[in-house]
Amino acid sequence: ARSPAGLANRACACGFVSLTRAVRGFADYTGCFAMLIQTFDFKIISDGRGSLIALEGDSVNVPFAIQRMYYVFGVEAGTKRGAHAHKQLRQLAVCVSGACRMTLDNGLGETAEVMLDSPNKGLLIERMMWHEMSDFSPDCVLAVLADDHYNESDYYRNYEDFLRAAQAAG
Repeated sequence: ARSPAGLANRACACGFVSLTRAVRGFADYTGCFAMLIQTFDFKIISDGRGSLIALEGDSVNVPFAIQRMYYVFGVEAGTKRGAHAHKQLRQLAVCVSGACRMTLDNGLGETAEVMLDSPNKGLLIERMMWHEMSDFSPDCVLAVLADDHYNESDYYRNYEDFLRAAQAAG
């Protein structure tokens, strides 16, 4: 089966930029990356006791009502997670500790990689976006907020099936 990595050297349909390159710190992308990478900066509230970040659904920092939250941690070196897309679900991923790499693929030949490494940055994972997490640091805790409850029928777990659906919707 083909994998998202097989699309690594393809350019955006508009020819403006090659979409596959590591994007460090989110502000480093231009042009068509905006179609894949949508980030949110969270306000840090700090005082002598430490720092706090508040996430609120249907607000400036979370663009949907939060119905579910889960977190990934304790991932062994070399392990990849995700490798699926959702038909309807929207998610916001935040690396609250450590770091991991997120690879996004819209199924139309556009891919991007983002290093999640800050608790005050969130990455929006839209519907019909194949995503895979890798390169987890030993201390990584990846929190994910979702706009709906778990529903197995919402998943594309086979990359070829996802590609067919994405290209049909196109």
